[in-house]
Amino acid sequence: MRFFKFVLSIFTITYFFTLFINNVNINNSECSIAPSNHNRLFNEYHEHDYVFDRFEWSESGTSAKAIYICQNDETHIEEYDADISFVEKTPATCTEKGIRTYIASYDGHESSNDVEDIEPLGHELDFEHMLWTWNEDRTSARAKITCKRCEHYVEVDSIKIDSFKVEPDCINPGSITYSATIIYKGINYTGEIVDEIDPLGHPWKEPIWTWDGYTKASAYFECDIDVNHNMTIETTNITKEEHSSTCTENGKIIYTAKLTYEGKEYVGQTEQILDAKNHDYKFDSFIWAEDGMSAKAKYICNNDNNHIIFYDSVITNEIIKKATCIEDGLIRFKASYDGHESFNDVIIDSLVHEYQLTGIVFSDDGKTAKAKLSCVHDANHVIYEDLIVTSSVTKKPTCDKFGITTYTAKYKNSVGSKEVEDISPLGHNYKFKEFVWDSDYKSAKAKYVCSNDSNHFIEYDAVVTSTVKTKPTCDVKGITSYTATYNGNSITVDVQDIKTLSHKLTKVEATTANANVEGNKEYYVCSDCNNWYYDKNGTKIIKNHEDVIIKRKNNFFEAYGILFPLVAFMFIFPIIFIKTKDPE
Repeated sequence: MRFFKFVLSIFTITYFFTLFINNVNINNSECSIAPSNHNRLFNEYHEHDYVFDRFEWSESGTSAKAIYICQNDETHIEEYDADISFVEKTPATCTEKGIRTYIASYDGHESSNDVEDIEPLGHELDFEHMLWTWNEDRTSARAKITCKRCEHYVEVDSIKIDSFKVEPDCINPGSITYSATIIYKGINYTGEIVDEIDPLGHPWKEPIWTWDGYTKASAYFECDIDVNHNMTIETTNITKEEHSSTCTENGKIIYTAKLTYEGKEYVGQTEQILDAKNHDYKFDSFIWAEDGMSAKAKYICNNDNNHIIFYDSVITNEIIKKATCIEDGLIRFKASYDGHESFNDVIIDSLVHEYQLTGIVFSDDGKTAKAKLSCVHDANHVIYEDLIVTSSVTKKPTCDKFGITTYTAKYKNSVGSKEVEDISPLGHNYKFKEFVWDSDYKSAKAKYVCSNDSNHFIEYDAVVTSTVKTKPTCDVKGITSYTATYNGNSITVDVQDIKTLSHKLTKVEATTANANVEGNKEYYVCSDCNNWYYDKNGTKIIKNHEDVIIKRKNNFFEAYGILFPLVAFMFIFPIIFIKTKDPE
């Protein structure tokens, strides 16, 4: 019972407080809609005096309200729906919206408002007049589809090419019709192009020739495609070429007929055989052998001088002069055949000296040698024979010392040799090998090594230039290209030796998380490399950005949900029950 008394008291206080507030509002009013209902609250009443003030357009700009304000109290406002009409101010295009001018009217008042609310028309592609572009071998095509209202177009490549061929014949042309297919927005469209093929003409077979004697010939032509297409052409353009008969072979006369048809020359031939002739050999001369001690009788055919026959002759000889040790002798040889004779004198060499080797003589430089031969019968008879000299290096030269060549000459089984110190010192032959860089690459030397002795080398200062190849960043060193040059030789090496730049760090202040937004710890961001760092010197990188994010805190209701009112009820209900329970 106490609980219900408590609720009733609260209700009564609330009711009277509401009446008090309403009474205050009525006393503060200057005018009222129904003054007869309020005569007991005030003594004077004022009528509304509404005057048009303005039009207020909706957010979309397509509707409006006429605003009237009471002259007695500006807080009293009346709104009336205006009559709306519109006219098209700017038509829409394919891609741009159009503009309507909306006109609001009410009680003689008007206002206008331009609204860009006519939707773009969109492109209307003309599929009936597509422009097709084909590649040269007709294996692909592209369709150009133009908008009917503007210059916009799209180009679509073909997905397949079909073809239909009409074969040409001798007279009629043929054709190949190519059909290309495209797909645009799920619909297939096709375009065609026709390539004409010229008539084949008559591919004439080689003609069959018919001769009328040797002064006229006929060529029979037959088409290789259609045998019903044929013709015969006569010609008297005849030439002849005679090949005379020989003693053993028949001769012949070759007759050649020529005609020209459709720019091509055709040739036919026939032959007339001439009988062979017989040989008519007659003596010509004696042909002596190279040694002059034998001979053959030469007979030539009168019909063909290329036909020759030889017969062995009878040989006799007579000593005209005997040979001595130092003088030659002479023998006369006689050739006889069929009543014909010929004589030939042959010189007989003097008696053969018996020469023996008495020494091998080298020139001063050792490059030539002769064998000295003395006759055993007469020591005054001495001859020299040139020998082939071979050489070998028995001691190689050095950069500053002569080498030795051993020259060797051989006569039959005898060998002679001579050593000559004739190989000049090589001298130094320095050739460029490489550049030797200093450790900092600021200088280098061109190393030249002697090709005769790799232990001999010399170094020259090279000209070193440098350029920046790659600029450094916050976290990557830059690269310098160093180029060493000497006497036309050069080399470039890239060295990563430019120190990294300092980070351009911006401090991000720490923020506290609440129930609505996340917070974050203090950190720094580099504007060059975009990396996050814990410290202002940029030495400790934040690899995982989540490490500085402080998660949003849940509010009490989000944390405990429906649990809160249940727990509250469990605690409050017993208290109310105890307080309101009647005492025993």
